[in-house]
Amino acid sequence: MQTLRQDLTTLLNCHSAESNSNTPDFILAEYLIDCLAAYDRATAARHRHHHGVNETMEMVLLSDKFKPATPHPTTPALDLPPIGATLRFTQRYFCSANEVEGAEVVVTKHDGIEFDTTSTNPEYGGWVFYNHNWREGLEIVAIPQLPATPHPTTPALDLPPIGATLRFTEDGFNCADEQVGNEVTVIEHLPDGAFRTTANKVHSGVDSWLFHESDWRDGLEIVTLPSP
Repeated sequence: MQTLRQDLTTLLNCHSAESNSNTPDFILAEYLIDCLAAYDRATAARHRHHHGVNETMEMVLLSDKFKPATPHPTTPALDLPPIGATLRFTQRYFCSANEVEGAEVVVTKHDGIEFDTTSTNPEYGGWVFYNHNWREGLEIVAIPQLPATPHPTTPALDLPPIGATLRFTEDGFNCADEQVGNEVTVIEHLPDGAFRTTANKVHSGVDSWLFHESDWRDGLEIVTLPSP
């Protein structure tokens, strides 16, 4: 069973009574409850004035009867269905007499603490709901599928195949002992994007050269590829 505050909120929203003042319907509902409570207190004060302060008045103040269990938050936490979500009415006439239980609408826009949906009635462009009470008459039946995020891939390394013959196009490239025209053979690929080749001259006990995929083409060219 809905409270008076909830009924007023829904009624104000159905008639778009909040549009002129641009005040959310739940704030207007709170204002009307406060007006009733103020009149209630005035009536009680009038009774005491006419009948004395010791006279017992059998009445329940609206301010007590409809006092919320916890203070209504000034800025409610946003609970908005995602744009593109399909919502189904679980309550007849929720927000509009044109909507019936089971009817479905789609969220089209978020605007602060409210959101817009399509309407099943062609006479209306859509409906407006608020984050604090939309779940009282709507449920999410479908959420838009987000495009899959491409899995990051490691760029293909630019390495000459093992067994390929490479020719130096620059003197002293990477090693002072190599000259233009000398040829070496790829013998190993390394995990960090480097590769090793044979060396034409054993220098200080080193019998191979190390090159990196980022710059090996600056001084080498492929002469032959290994047979399949």
